[in-house]
Amino acid sequence: MNLRFLLTGLTALVGLTRAQSSSSSVAAPSNSPQVAPTVTFVETLLPTTIPFNIGTTFTVSGRAQASSIVSGVVFTATSYIMETYTPTPTANAAASPTSTEPPSIHLETKVNGAFAVAGILLILTGLPMTFWGHKNRWSSIFLIGFYTFALTCIVLIIRFGVLQGVKPPTVKLEGLFLLASAVAGIIGGAIFIFFWKGTRYFVGAWGGFAFALWIECFKAGGIIKPIGFRWFFYIGFGMIGFVACTFPKTHYPVMLISTAIVGATSFILGVDCFTTAGLKEFYVWNLGFTSLFPTFSQHDPPIQYPISQIMVIELGLVGAIAIM
Repeated sequence: MNLRFLLTGLTALVGLTRAQSSSSSVAAPSNSPQVAPTVTFVETLLPTTIPFNIGTTFTVSGRAQASSIVSGVVFTATSYIMETYTPTPTANAAASPTSTEPPSIHLETKVNGAFAVAGILLILTGLPMTFWGHKNRWSSIFLIGFYTFALTCIVLIIRFGVLQGVKPPTVKLEGLFLLASAVAGIIGGAIFIFFWKGTRYFVGAWGGFAFALWIECFKAGGIIKPIGFRWFFYIGFGMIGFVACTFPKTHYPVMLISTAIVGATSFILGVDCFTTAGLKEFYVWNLGFTSLFPTFSQHDPPIQYPISQIMVIELGLVGAIAIM
């Protein structure tokens, strides 16, 4: 009987030695071809502790069954079969981490008649505002009135005509929206010219507002995420520009800076109508109309408006042209 237990113990020792050597060879990285599984049959009557190596899978069948990648598991059984093998690598495991990255999401903006006309208007009004606005106060006041009323009309159209619409606007309807905004802008420019003694200070307010919008675009989705705090930021800079423009000593420098910033912004947004980089849409996003872009706002999970490389260049050009 003792001889039987001795033979059984030797058999178990030999089986464990083979299993450990096989698991060590599996755990070590190698470029050699996949080897066939090594199966070792061990029969014992005593509890046995089997050290498992990380990276090797052992399948034990019998009274006690287990499948783990651990170290130091105790199996108590009258008999069991232990099989060691190396999992076959799959194509997904060998793929690089970059292959699992989601594809980039961007807007599919196309240049149509409305975008082309809007781009031309923004370019033609932005250039004189940038370089000659501080020299001719009448043109500056008219253009500030034009931008004020046109932007107000666009905001009302988006809020009550686009967001609450059943279907997206057609190209003809977009042209009508643009025409309504242009007419409103002309009326606003005339009103600002008529009341020029009070409206001239709005040049400084628009300079602060445009500067705040420009800063807001420095981060994807905007620097300030809550809409309420975002508008406090816009209004705060606008008030600073307005108040600074009322003092005689600072009136001319504020006019110079404000017309440069507003004109440069208008010019680059007009250029963006043809490059379709998405900067003008980002400005609309930062005004609070995030639901206008379901590509980002309704994505699962929602994502912030991304900033492309072309948009970064356009933002840099706004600052460069303003300094010129």
